[in-house]
Amino acid sequence: AVVSTQSTGEKEKQLKEETEEAKLSSFEDLVPPEPDSNTPSSDLTFKLPSGERINRKFVHSTQLKVVAYFIGSKGYPPASFKLVQNFPKRQFDEDEMHLTLEDLGLTRREILYVEERD
Repeated sequence: AVVSTQSTGEKEKQLKEETEEAKLSSFEDLVPPEPDSNTPSSDLTFKLPSGERINRKFVHSTQLKVVAYFIGSKGYPPASFKLVQNFPKRQFDEDEMHLTLEDLGLTRREILYVEERD
């Protein structure tokens, strides 16, 4: 018989970490590769709650939900975090997630803030 040396608490912690990693990789699976430099694209900079900045290009036809999945793959799941544009001041809501970056006017270089939901 194999005897586990892990305590119940350690097992729960490991399971939680594996579940988090699975969530991050499932978000990654939903995000297409970055377009090449010849493809018209939106150049988005995300300012994360940690203060970190992440740059990523997306083709103009990318739905906003795919951008949210990208942020989810960085540890900021859409259920807990929202995307906000500072100028003009605008918060992107659930009912806009099916719209493309082009529909939303996000076709150039844009800064989006990732903020915790209330």
